[in-house]
Amino acid sequence: MALTQEQITALPVAPSDTKAVAGKDTLLYIASKQTPLTWLLVGGQKNSPLKEQADSLDGSDKSSGGWKKGIPGMKSWSIEYDGLYVLNDNAVDILRYSFREGKAVYVRVEYPDGSYKQGWANVTSFEDNNSSDAIQTLKVSLTGYGAISDLIAIGEVKITSPTAAFSKAATADKTVAVTPTDITIRTVTDDTGTVLVFGKDYEFAEGTLTLKKEYLKNMTVGNHVLEAKFAAKTIPITVTVTA
Repeated sequence: MALTQEQITALPVAPSDTKAVAGKDTLLYIASKQTPLTWLLVGGQKNSPLKEQADSLDGSDKSSGGWKKGIPGMKSWSIEYDGLYVLNDNAVDILRYSFREGKAVYVRVEYPDGSYKQGWANVTSFEDNNSSDAIQTLKVSLTGYGAISDLIAIGEVKITSPTAAFSKAATADKTVAVTPTDITIRTVTDDTGTVLVFGKDYEFAEGTLTLKKEYLKNMTVGNHVLEAKFAAKTIPITVTVTA
């Protein structure tokens, strides 16, 4: 018998005083739409290190005692993305298009607590590795166009009314409001453990989670619990389906 949500919540939690952060929980997003601002998670991620640096200028002279005096010059940033090659991934398609057309992309690096940095970057390298004896991979170089933002913290993620009612007799998309509005969503999972498809089953932009009617109409009559996973929190949403 499966555990209830109440039983899961009541389970004891092992104490931990570690300050370490798992790198797997830091993710790269690409903006796919400006209004409303919509973020796509890049599929197949393995690593996306963000490097910020400054040119080193030599400010030394004959009186420097034989030692250079490095002075920071112009600053820059870059991301060297490395991941699995995922077919039909919209974020990867945007990266490929932007490289070929010479267009900048709006990127976000999101950390495990939901804080993030974001900025414009040009795709300066797009490498598809397809060895016959290895998993197909993708490497992409992103070079900053202007500054990347400071680290932006977010508040507690909340859904004031985590419910939705759907009638099969009058189908319509259902929306759920999430705060803060600059949060991104990582996954939505149904009560069978199936992960919903972004853009097909649901959309998320600027704090609005939209459950698509095409997905909802295939649900059986009754109550269903979906789990919306954000960076640092998972929130259950109860969907009531009627005939």
